[in-house]
Amino acid sequence: PGIKDAGIFVVSAATMGDVHQLTGLFMKDYVECHRRLHANVRGTAAEWLTALGEIDFEAVLHEVSGGSGTSIRLLKCSKLGKDGVGTGAVVGYALYELRTKGPPGRRQRYCELVNIVVRRDHQGCGAGRRLMEALHEDLATTARRQADDLRLYVAEKNAGPLAWYRRLGFQHVGWQSEVAGDSEVRFLRMAKGHM
Repeated sequence: PGIKDAGIFVVSAATMGDVHQLTGLFMKDYVECHRRLHANVRGTAAEWLTALGEIDFEAVLHEVSGGSGTSIRLLKCSKLGKDGVGTGAVVGYALYELRTKGPPGRRQRYCELVNIVVRRDHQGCGAGRRLMEALHEDLATTARRQADDLRLYVAEKNAGPLAWYRRLGFQHVGWQSEVAGDSEVRFLRMAKGHM
């Protein structure tokens, strides 16, 4: 459903000035998308926020700007205008976190892709691909240990992103359920790289 002449996308670190647009993308193109996908689930917006994990972008950006070595990263994707100048409109974002778990000697270091969201009218145009490329570039230069182990959850009914992750080499390695309203919603655990 994307705009095929979407032009060139540019990815950069999100800033405090992007909080309103990021929150709008999260609510409209992530939370509402899941509510549409699961139309049979009678959950309120608040219940869906709990099930999906509400994101306070202002708090995230405070943490990101708090100094070097932060484990959380937030990239935004904007569309360039015909004159090569950014339109200012954020059309997508990637939120990811560097994680470590397990006992010494068997410690796992990986990157958890918390959200990658692209505005509905820009899906299928390369914005998601550009965000994923930028994520890989960032990990390759700043977090090599996590670069080879990417993990995420995706709703089982979210066919488009599920197929995209599979094309990118992610494999189904498990699942978990979250409660929204009166129903359980199943999320597939996917991973790429070392497990």
